[in-house]
Amino acid sequence: MPTPVVADVQAVEEDGDAGEDIPLDISQDESRDKKNDSFMARTNDSDTDDRMSGVAGKDYIRSFPQSSGKTTSDKPAQSSSAPASDTFSRWMSGVKKWSQKQTAEITSGKTWLRTKQQISEQMGSANKTVDNELMAKVDAVKEMEHDLKVLSELTKELAGSMAKAAESQLALSACFEHLSKGSNDIAAELLYHQRAQDLMGKNSVGLIETLNFFRTQVLEFVKSKMAAVWAKYGQYDKCRIEYDACRMQYESLKDTQSPKLPAAEAKFLEAYNRMGDTRTVAFNALVEVDKQKTELLRKQLDGMSNAVVMYITGNHAGMEDARARLETAKQERLAPAERSPATTELGSL
Repeated sequence: MPTPVVADVQAVEEDGDAGEDIPLDISQDESRDKKNDSFMARTNDSDTDDRMSGVAGKDYIRSFPQSSGKTTSDKPAQSSSAPASDTFSRWMSGVKKWSQKQTAEITSGKTWLRTKQQISEQMGSANKTVDNELMAKVDAVKEMEHDLKVLSELTKELAGSMAKAAESQLALSACFEHLSKGSNDIAAELLYHQRAQDLMGKNSVGLIETLNFFRTQVLEFVKSKMAAVWAKYGQYDKCRIEYDACRMQYESLKDTQSPKLPAAEAKFLEAYNRMGDTRTVAFNALVEVDKQKTELLRKQLDGMSNAVVMYITGNHAGMEDARARLETAKQERLAPAERSPATTELGSL
């Protein structure tokens, strides 16, 4: 059976010596030469392309002295299976770590302990530990987070309304300017309103940018800082549920002579210490995020105050200038009509 042409080209690639004579079937010489010539033509044409595909479904890499490593071929290169396998390996590694963590929690009995305690609390058959100081702080921070989200939404609506108003003001200014070119009698009044609308539209751009920046900072604070705080509080709540479960087990055994009592007491004390540590971390995080909120709002509100002052001051100064120009134009327009006929004749003599 004749040797396939694809095997010939693959052999050239593997040997790395295109000058060697490879034994071929004589009946396939002409077909082989055409295939090799076409293959080498594609290789020489792509000076900046070191990736070639199409030989037996494989992608071959060659290093050229002038190669930049970029693909300039119009035909899409065939994707290698290596990236897909690497992605699958990383995914499997993550799944394996997660499953090991979950298995460790389940085998330790803590997951079942917390689940049983939560069900008992929901059913009302078990009491839970309530930290009034911590819960008051949690409620205050939750209310603060809600207010910041509402503030962000209102700022977004205000910035959008001002942007739309600024666009309409600039369009109205252009319309007034166009009308003033064909209306000499009221050109001064039209130009006054043209300057007023143009001024207010352009001055509002800075205020709109300030509002958008303020909203961005508030949202970033909520997403980054608040998320970290709730993660720490969630860790405390998990330890609190575990503590209550261990406490109930210890209380049910402390008046008995059960051999399980020492182990239950040790778990109870361990859970108590762990809950105390996570409680301290959560409370400090709640206090710190309140301080960070104050610093953030103080800084951003100072910037917004400056933007509002500049907006109002700029509009006031611009309106005064436009008003002065309007009065000057009116006086120039009324000056010829105020002249008396006698004064005109005397001036002509």
